[in-house]
Amino acid sequence: MPSPIGHAFGAFICGWMVAGPAPMPADRTVTRADASGGRGSSGGDGSRSASPSPDGAGRARWRSFTSPANVRRALAFSALGLVADFDLFFGAHSAYTHSIGAASLVFLAALLAVGRSRWVLAAAAAAAYFSHPLFDWLGEDTAAPLGVMLWWPFSASYYYSGLEVFSSVERRYWLPGFWGHNIASVTGELLLLVPLAAGALLARGSRRHAWH
Repeated sequence: MPSPIGHAFGAFICGWMVAGPAPMPADRTVTRADASGGRGSSGGDGSRSASPSPDGAGRARWRSFTSPANVRRALAFSALGLVADFDLFFGAHSAYTHSIGAASLVFLAALLAVGRSRWVLAAAAAAAYFSHPLFDWLGEDTAAPLGVMLWWPFSASYYYSGLEVFSSVERRYWLPGFWGHNIASVTGELLLLVPLAAGALLARGSRRHAWH
């Protein structure tokens, strides 16, 4: 099963793909004149029409990604990807918190928090949360029962894909191979998930929705 780092990246990717960035004010339009210091194309009445330059659009996109609202959104999605493992403290790991039922509760709680008009953001929160059991289902598992209780409350069975997309994480820190195994596991996660996270930013970076 993935490390917390892998789960954080996965939750960000899933949440961001559903909701995208926080909406920007409607009057923030980048023109060639704004972006490069030059003049935009002028109409017959002397007004400037918006003609975004590639460099200006890129800088505007980067400012959008690093805005406080988007940083908070990204961190919230990533944090939701870690919540399911709190069941480790209660001796019920990979059970009820690793299920579609738990993700549905997250959706309802988020909907109450943000309001029904922003249901897409609530769905993104649920997607970020559900990425955790999904990644565990895809990952290597070495402890019985194998897999996660993915479809609870509809089924109390444990589901395990056997695909082993992600290597297991060793928690027994006293074992000789602890550091080497976990460093290799996290490296594999980053090689897979960092490009996917960048793709999510690029794919959803320019879409703005008022209901976010």
